[in-house]
Amino acid sequence: MPFILDFENHNDSTKYEKINFSSKSLKLKIYNESITKKKLISGKNSFSFLDSIINTKYDIKEKLITFKSLKSKLNNSQLSYIGKLSTSPFDLDLNINLYNHKISKLFDINLILIEFIKSKVLFNDNISVNVSTIVNSNEKNEIFQNAKINFHIVNGKIDLDKTKFINDEIGSLQLSNSSLFLKNNNLLFNGDILIDIKNPNLLFSFLNTNKLLRKNFKSILINLEYDFLSNIIKFNNIKIDDADVGSQLLTIIDGFSDNSLNNLNRSRGIFNEILKAYEG
Repeated sequence: MPFILDFENHNDSTKYEKINFSSKSLKLKIYNESITKKKLISGKNSFSFLDSIINTKYDIKEKLITFKSLKSKLNNSQLSYIGKLSTSPFDLDLNINLYNHKISKLFDINLILIEFIKSKVLFNDNISVNVSTIVNSNEKNEIFQNAKINFHIVNGKIDLDKTKFINDEIGSLQLSNSSLFLKNNNLLFNGDILIDIKNPNLLFSFLNTNKLLRKNFKSILINLEYDFLSNIIKFNNIKIDDADVGSQLLTIIDGFSDNSLNNLNRSRGIFNEILKAYEG
C-alpha cells in the first residue's frame, strides 16, 4: 500500500504539495497536487475506485471552493460536474451530468445515504444545498430516457421539487410539494407526483392494455408518502384529469403499497385493473 507525500517550497509565498496513495487490494488510487500562491490554492485531484474515476480541478480562496470535472466516469458512464462550495456558512451549488447511465438504477436506494440523512446532519438551518443532476440513457428496456434530479436543502428542510423523469414517446413524471423528513426515526418522503401523458396509445401499448379498456386521459396526480425503512407506499389522494377517484380505485391502487413486491409485470396488471374500475 504505497503512500507518497511531498512538500516543496520555492519561496515564502509559493508552496507545492503532492499526495499519491494506492492500494491494489482495494483497487483504490488517490492523487492530489496543488500549488499555493499567497491566498489562492489551485490543484488537481484524482480518485479512482474499481471502475470509477473522478478527476477534479479546483481553486480555493479563503472560504470559497470552485471545482469542475476533468474526464471523469462513474462505473461505465461518462460524468461531468461543476460547482462551488462556501464553507462558512455551508452552501453547496452543484450541477452534474451523467451520460448513458441506467436511470432505473437511480431508484435503488443506498442504505448508507439513508443512514446519513437519518443522522440529522442535513436538517440544519446553517446548511444550504442545491444539487441538480441530469441523466441521459441509451439503454434498452428502460422506461425513462432522460431525467433531471433536484436535491435542495434550505433552512433545515429537504425537497426534490421539479425532479422530472421523461419517456420521449409516452410522457413525463414530475415531483412537487415534496419533502424528506424524519418521523419516529424513520425516513419518509411525501410529495405530489404529476404524470403527464403525451401519447395515451403508446402508454396502453406499453402496459399491454386491452383495447376495450383504453380511455382518454391526459394526466394523473398522486399524493403519496413513502417509508424508506419498511418500503411501504401510502397513497393519500389521486386525481385523474383533475377529478378525484372513487374509493374502489383507491382500494385497487393500494395494491402498489408494498414496494418490495412491485415489478413491471405486476404494475401492468394493477394498472389495467385500475382502468377497468375507472369511469372517466
